[in-house]
Amino acid sequence: MTDEATFGYRPQGVDTTALRTLAHEARREFSVDLDAMSAFAATGRLDDPDAAPKPGTSEFEKTVAELVRRGMAEEALGRVERRLGRDPDDSTLLYLRCDLLLVLGRHVDAAAGVHGALEVVDRRSRDRFHLLLEKIIWLEGEKNLGEIRRLLRRGELSAAVQVLDGCSPDLTAVARFADLDAYVRERLARQPRSWRLPGRRPAEVEPLPDARLQPLLYWLLREELDDGIGALNQSRYAAVRQAMTTAEAIDDRCSLIAFVHALALYAGARDSYDPGRPSQVAPFLADLARAGEYARRAAADPDWREMATEMGQRSAQAHETLIHNELVHATNLVVTRFNGLVDGYLRRPISTESELYAARRAMSQLGLEVSALRRRAPAADETAATLGTLDSAITRIRGQLRG
Repeated sequence: MTDEATFGYRPQGVDTTALRTLAHEARREFSVDLDAMSAFAATGRLDDPDAAPKPGTSEFEKTVAELVRRGMAEEALGRVERRLGRDPDDSTLLYLRCDLLLVLGRHVDAAAGVHGALEVVDRRSRDRFHLLLEKIIWLEGEKNLGEIRRLLRRGELSAAVQVLDGCSPDLTAVARFADLDAYVRERLARQPRSWRLPGRRPAEVEPLPDARLQPLLYWLLREELDDGIGALNQSRYAAVRQAMTTAEAIDDRCSLIAFVHALALYAGARDSYDPGRPSQVAPFLADLARAGEYARRAAADPDWREMATEMGQRSAQAHETLIHNELVHATNLVVTRFNGLVDGYLRRPISTESELYAARRAMSQLGLEVSALRRRAPAADETAATLGTLDSAITRIRGQLRG
């Protein structure tokens, strides 16, 4: 049952498709440097089963390619290195060695081999090696990025640092991967038992600026964002809250997670609140208060500031209205009880000591409840005047009962 006067903000008015698109674009901003070149990196390699020999390919190169296709890359590498022992500056052999190391998954060794080759090959050969180095970086990033993400989501930060420390300098120099490195080490430094970090002291690890942190978090938490936004579009607010809670257990600094969580809390309260049962508002008040807190966190991000600010204002208004409704309801109840007690005394005057004791006790208890309600009632609220009048009447009757 919905009370439109209390809950005027409609989360269905939020374009959840746009939310999903924004989340995808933002996380792509982080991952594009490492993911977009996958197809490029896989072409032209020795282990490509569809690769045809290029014109001018020597018989030795054809033999090496055939060995690789037969799963004998180690044998091929051995043959290349034996030839390099006789001709260490041969650009073709140096290229084959680096490519074979790449095929074997030895990205760091392959990158080091390229750098060594660039010191001895002629200028005409350098472009070829630079292109191979680019492939190595992308393939190493593709390999390690998934593993680091898996470890981060499981909270295995030390293991993630070990993977990062095993990466080639060429990969860690990529801007987004450098951000990932800083992020992992900063998270590890925030752990209570992280007294030391490999290669640096915790005090030297600074949090990423928010503009660089948020895209990284969208990438890290993409499953929860996709699930949550999808559930929001279907008005399954409990599922949204579950997805957002899971994300926050991984990292609670994502502004979009905070905004979607605020929407779900507000909308869940809106759809579940029954204005015919105003006394049962405690869970709704708690959800609205949390919605306001999440909205304030999201509003710190310029991307969500406008919508999150409105969300926070609506949550605060609904929270205030529910408190007022509950106060009015509670005031009506004590007024009804007071009238019932007085009517009872008029119909059947008190005639025994036990009846007098019961009357004093009932009025005393009612007086305590009215005093508690008066402390909650704003001075300008109409309930304050009603409760003040009732409190005075109770005081008079209690005086009469004592006399």
